[in-house]
Amino acid sequence: MKTQQCVYGRTKHTNQEPPSSKKSAQAHTKRTSLKDENECAMEILRSIPFASLTEKGLMFAS
Repeated sequence: MKTQQCVYGRTKHTNQEPPSSKKSAQAHTKRTSLKDENECAMEILRSIPFASLTEKGLMFAS
């Protein structure tokens, strides 16, 4: 479990991100962070649940 958390850059049970200084350089959340023209972090849409009468799931967008 610790290895997975290191790779993803989030805790498994609470889905919280540790501070950037404590993340592995290879953590997904550190490598894929977006910054605007002023070097400010930008939040991205991570996932959207969806459902119809015949389908249900989780759509990931980035």
